[in-house]
Amino acid sequence: MATEVKKETAKVVTPAPAAGAPKPRVLICDDSRIVRASISQHLRDRFELREVTDGEAAWQAILLDSSIRVVISDLTMPKVDGFELLNRVRSSKVQRIRELPMVIISGEDEAGERERAASLGATDFIQKGVGAAELLARMEVLVRLSTTREMLAESQASLESSRTVDSDTELLN
Repeated sequence: MATEVKKETAKVVTPAPAAGAPKPRVLICDDSRIVRASISQHLRDRFELREVTDGEAAWQAILLDSSIRVVISDLTMPKVDGFELLNRVRSSKVQRIRELPMVIISGEDEAGERERAASLGATDFIQKGVGAAELLARMEVLVRLSTTREMLAESQASLESSRTVDSDTELLN
């Protein structure tokens, strides 16, 4: 009995970034060129993509590139695997890195690995071969989450720096 593979053909209509606005950057970390190409094909019109082949290269990119909004990572890779990458990201002393949305690529038969990744702080999971509509919708939501968190942190810092103490009452103004 042959297994039928369904291919998603529906066009996804998502609003384009405002004129002059940069596309949000997504880091794709997978040692499989085919998986990276498949994900890139779905995302390249809406996002600026950066691709790496192992967890160590992903970690270096995350440290050096503050414009990365979402990371998509495989679990089994050379040098540093996806579990160690997740651990490094979630235990970072830098808030921007610690709160970065981490999407894990998994196969249908990897339930135990998904549970372990969830316990380490994975934000979301996608299955290999995910359709364009689902992948785009998830990336849009996670980019908004990342951007909102960044704006909140900036607002909090601004509020903290503008606080003053009234010299007569010793209360915060």
